[in-house]
Amino acid sequence: MSGWTAREVGIFALVIIFSIILMFEGDYSNGIFGILFMLGFWVFKTVVIRRQKNKRDTEINRITRQTLRSGYSEPGPKLPEIKECPFCAEIIKAKAIVCRYCGRELPVEEGSSSTPK
Repeated sequence: MSGWTAREVGIFALVIIFSIILMFEGDYSNGIFGILFMLGFWVFKTVVIRRQKNKRDTEINRITRQTLRSGYSEPGPKLPEIKECPFCAEIIKAKAIVCRYCGRELPVEEGSSSTPK
């Protein structure tokens, strides 16, 4: 009974047991009615759960297809802007003024806003 709460399972079991007891005591009409009622409830609940699951799966598939068609991809991690030191050839940050490896002052590139304040 996937998708059923513990309360629903308990009520379902109690009504079935009560209906069977009524049938053994001789009150067949109430016992049969209880069993048929719970059978109808079980079918209804199962159909509703299955319909909701199918609707959810259909919506997920639609969104997935739409996402794949649009060419969307997860944004990757932002890579730091880097450059190579012209003196020691080590990789350093693009905004660096002094190389952290060789300690030499880097030439200022034109159009760069990496001037010290």
